[in-house]
Amino acid sequence: MRKNNNKWLEKLSKALSGTKKKTKQKLLGAVGKILRTKGYAGLKVSKIAAVAGFDKKADL
Repeated sequence: MRKNNNKWLEKLSKALSGTKKKTKQKLLGAVGKILRTKGYAGLKVSKIAAVAGFDKKADL
């Protein structure tokens, strides 16, 4: 039983790793877009979340 749990945890870890990477890429892309268009003053958490396509209360 323990081996099955380890395999499941490994699969889950790999799946979440990809999700975290995609989320990070979306957020960094949003920051870059805001910096290009609005400058440093435009960097607000709510704006970054919106540009990345996230609801900051639900997703972040």
